[in-house]
Amino acid sequence: MNPREALNRTAALSVLLLMVFAMWRLTVVPVTDLVWDRYAEIDAMQQHLSDLQRIVARGNALQQETEFLRTRLADDLALWSGFSAPAVAAAVQNRLRQVAMMHGGVVKTTTELRGTEAQSLQAVRIRYYPQRREARCAPLLPGVRERARKRTGQA
Repeated sequence: MNPREALNRTAALSVLLLMVFAMWRLTVVPVTDLVWDRYAEIDAMQQHLSDLQRIVARGNALQQETEFLRTRLADDLALWSGFSAPAVAAAVQNRLRQVAMMHGGVVKTTTELRGTEAQSLQAVRIRYYPQRREARCAPLLPGVRERARKRTGQA
C-alpha cells in the first residue's frame, strides 16, 4: 500500500467519524437533553406541589385556630354583655380562682367593692386574699395581671 492510499483511507475514516459525531450531536443529544429537561421540570413541579400541600396544611391549621379563637372570643364576650354587675363580679371571681389554682394557689375570700361609673362603664373591683403568704404568691401575680390585661383589651 502506498502512502497516498493510506492517507486517503485515513481521511475517509476521519470524514466518516466526523459525520457519525455530527449526526450524534444533531439527533441524539437534543433528545437526551429533552429527557433531562423533563426530569428537571418534574422535580420543580414536585417541589411546587409539596410547597402547596404545606400551604394547604397550614391553612387548615389556621382555620382551626381561627374557629378556636372565635369560640373563645364569644365565650369571653358572653361574660360582659347583658349581665348585671354582681354576675360579672362572680364570673371574674371564678376566673381568678382558676388562675390561682393553675399556679398552685388557693383563693380564700373575695370581696366586691363598690363599683364606680367611669366613661359609661361600671368598674368593679375585687379584693382577694390568697391562702398562701405574700412571698409565695409573687409568682401568681403576673398570671393574674396578664389575664386581667387580656380581658380588658390592654397590651
